[in-house]
Amino acid sequence: MGSHGGAGREPVPVEGQRIPVAVERLFLPDSLRLDGTRRHAAITTVVFGLSMVLWCLVFIPVHVALGSERCALIIVGAGLAFIGNALALRIHGSLAITSNATAGIVLVTLFALSIYSGGYLSSAMLWLPSVPMIAILLSGWRTGLSWLVASIAAAWTIYLLDQAGRLPPSDFSPENSRLLFILGLVGIISCITLLSFLFETIAEALRRRLDAARASAVEANRAKSSFLARMSHEIRTPMNGVLGMLELLSNTEVTGRQREYTRFAQQSAESLLRILNDILDFSKIEVGRLELEAIPFDLREVVGDTLQSLAADAEAKGLELACHIEQEVPSNLE
Repeated sequence: MGSHGGAGREPVPVEGQRIPVAVERLFLPDSLRLDGTRRHAAITTVVFGLSMVLWCLVFIPVHVALGSERCALIIVGAGLAFIGNALALRIHGSLAITSNATAGIVLVTLFALSIYSGGYLSSAMLWLPSVPMIAILLSGWRTGLSWLVASIAAAWTIYLLDQAGRLPPSDFSPENSRLLFILGLVGIISCITLLSFLFETIAEALRRRLDAARASAVEANRAKSSFLARMSHEIRTPMNGVLGMLELLSNTEVTGRQREYTRFAQQSAESLLRILNDILDFSKIEVGRLELEAIPFDLREVVGDTLQSLAADAEAKGLELACHIEQEVPSNLE
C-alpha cells in the first residue's frame, strides 16, 4: 500500500495498488486524499476494519454450527459496525474517530462473546491482547496505552463476574469450547500476521518517504555548493581586474592623499576577495575538501588596516577611531 503525494490527482490503479485505490474512492473524503501521510493511515485503518468483516464472515457460521446463535448475532452486529465505521469516515473525515472506533468494536465484541461463551476461560479472551495492538498500529502508542488499560479492565470485569456467578451458562459444550479455542488460536495467529503486514507496509512507506527527502536534501545541497562556487569564481574575476587597475593607478603620479585613498581601495578589494575565498571554502567544507593553513601575519598591521577601512565612516559620524596595543604584545603571529 503505497502513498501518493500528488495533490488533486487521482491515483492510477496499477498492479499491487488496486485495493488501496478502491478503498480510497469508496471510503476516503477529499481532506484525507490530498494529504499523503494521513491518506496512507486512513487506507490502513479502513483495510483493517474490512479484514475484521472477513473475520466475522468466517466465525458467524462457526458459532452457529457449534450451537450459539446468540454469539453469531453478536458477530453479525460487529461486522455491520465495522462496515458502518468505514463508511462514516467519508462523512465525518476524522481518522482518530475511525481508528478508535475500530479498537472499540473489537473490545466490545470480545467482551460480549466472553459473557456467553465461558467467562474468563472463553476463547474470546485470547483475543483481548489484539485490542491495544490494533490501537497502537492505527492511532499511535499513546492511544494504545488507553486501550491497554481498557482491555485489562475488561478482562478483570469478566473474571470477577464469572467468579461471582453473575454470568449465564456457556452456550457451548466442553467439546465445542475446545474446538472454538483451537479456532481462536488460528484466528489470533492470522490477526497477528495481518497486523505485522500492515506495520511493515507502513514502515516501508515511511522509509521510502525518508529516502526521497534525503535524496532531495542532498541534491539541494549539491546545487547550493555549485552555485556558491560558480558565483565566487564569477565575482573574483572582475575583482582581480579592479585590483590590477588600482595597482596601476598607485604607480602613476598621484598626490599623497590620492595614494592613501588608492591604498584603502586596494585593501577593501582584497578584503572582499578574501570573503569570496571564504565562501568557496564553505563549499569545500561541505564536500570535505577544505585544507587549513597556518600563515604568519603582523598583528599591528592587520589592526591598523582594519581601522583605516573604518576611518572614513567614523569621521563622517564625528567619531574618533583609535586602538592601543601594548608593547609586550608580539607583532608577528601565526
